[in-house]
Amino acid sequence: MGTAFEPSNGASAETLLDVARFNDEVVGDYNTGTAEKGLPADLDLARSLVPAGTGALRDFSYIAPDIPEFIASNCVGCMECVTECPDTAILGKAIPLESLEKKAAEITDEAERNRLRAMWIETTKYYKVYEKKGEVPALFGIFIDPTKCKGCAECVAACGDHQALKMIRKNPAPPSSIPTPPASPSTASPTIAPWRRPGSPPSRAPFRSSSMIRARASASRSA
Repeated sequence: MGTAFEPSNGASAETLLDVARFNDEVVGDYNTGTAEKGLPADLDLARSLVPAGTGALRDFSYIAPDIPEFIASNCVGCMECVTECPDTAILGKAIPLESLEKKAAEITDEAERNRLRAMWIETTKYYKVYEKKGEVPALFGIFIDPTKCKGCAECVAACGDHQALKMIRKNPAPPSSIPTPPASPSTASPTIAPWRRPGSPPSRAPFRSSSMIRARASASRSA
């Protein structure tokens, strides 16, 4: 799959961006942790070509050491945390009480059923106001996606005096679940293999700007 450009002069369409390759190699390097050490030079990035929706593929769950904890009893349903989150990692949702009870009735494990119910609270905004009007009230809940949260705590600052969110340390993940960057390109995962244009040299050197090269040369002379 790629992004095609169709010239107005009637020439055949040309694929400008290989989306699958970009997702496997560029986004893949970030998800394995190798990009933080040195992202290889990439022709598409050099031309500022980035596919739409690549953020959905990023996984920050092993990067951020802290994550917001939702304190349901303090929430007023203002949605400020949802609005201020720079990574769309927080979802605010209202659900009618009847719908929640139907869902809970399908869960046979009592502990899991109680856990589900504890995620939702009665707020003035979504429950009491509608109840007073004689309309269907809804319970409200805040949900944090750990794969998108960077632990920036913007949501905690936005929540302010309500204190419905606080940063906590994540539970240590088992060693087998933590991605381990490959030691060298030769040991890279076959699903994220180094890529090169047809006819190009077999290896991709990390990008170095001219200023970096001059700085290294100056340091060598000083030494």
